[in-house]
Amino acid sequence: METYRDRKQSVYRVYAKSYDDDRRLMLGDQALTARMTFIADALSGVSAVLDLGCGTGDLLCTLGIVLGDETCCVGVDLSREMLAVAQAKIVDCPHTYAIQTDVTQPLPFADETFDLVASLNLLQEVSAPSLVLEEVYRILKPGGSFRGVAACYAGDNPAEMVHQAIARRHTWYFRPADEMLALLQHTFPSATAHFEPFPRVARTQAAGLPTFPLFAQMIQKVIALGHNPQDVRMGALFLDGKKG
Repeated sequence: METYRDRKQSVYRVYAKSYDDDRRLMLGDQALTARMTFIADALSGVSAVLDLGCGTGDLLCTLGIVLGDETCCVGVDLSREMLAVAQAKIVDCPHTYAIQTDVTQPLPFADETFDLVASLNLLQEVSAPSLVLEEVYRILKPGGSFRGVAACYAGDNPAEMVHQAIARRHTWYFRPADEMLALLQHTFPSATAHFEPFPRVARTQAAGLPTFPLFAQMIQKVIALGHNPQDVRMGALFLDGKKG
């Protein structure tokens, strides 16, 4: 029987080839820049930063360049193929490392290691994000920050719930934004969030434009079941938590 780990590695073995191009196509440069800025606003005074689910390393590389010799930057991801792309990007970044780790398991870091844990595209990838967030809390120093961005639904209309059921078959666990914030506040009680819709996502997926076909196939199934793909209102939930 195929495990979660096997499924994720299989998906990203293929997706790594087009991941960067697909994200720019689906989200646009402005949205991607907003995510980077959201993380950059939390970098003051940090000496150790973790990029949780670093993927192909865009954020990790930026952190390594911006923070330079003064800060240790670590990225973790499950996919060897995604990490290979990340390694090529950070080759000239000082004190910047990318390692393979299954984030659904205890993270390989001591308590109170990092000033900041950043995560730009991970929480919708795991079935139990609360367990991941508990690990984030453990490895943060007192006063440390978590800043994450997760793909979520604007609400829970029928088209979004059908899309959610289809996505879960492929081990993507998109949730309504309110539900994801509640999960974060269980671990970080004072956490806040804001949602930014990306209406071009549904249009792009419905047109079948991404070079990785699975997303377009998911939208086509929504259509086949009688729903309007424009009603799948996905966007980015910007999450901000601090360890007391």
